[in-house]
Amino acid sequence: MDFQEKLNSTLKETSHEGIEYILHVHERFEKLESRIIDLESKLNLNNSNRGKPPYSIAL
Repeated sequence: MDFQEKLNSTLKETSHEGIEYILHVHERFEKLESRIIDLESKLNLNNSNRGKPPYSIAL
């Protein structure tokens, strides 16, 4: 049984509240993933801030 089949089987046995929780966690995950991408892009150093200590670079 592959992941998609297992997921479909599990969801059939999951309560409405359980599905709502899964959707909430998925939404939160997407927001956090977006935030990580944003922060990682801000951490990329360029020539103008390479010599500065990390705490002096504004995020």
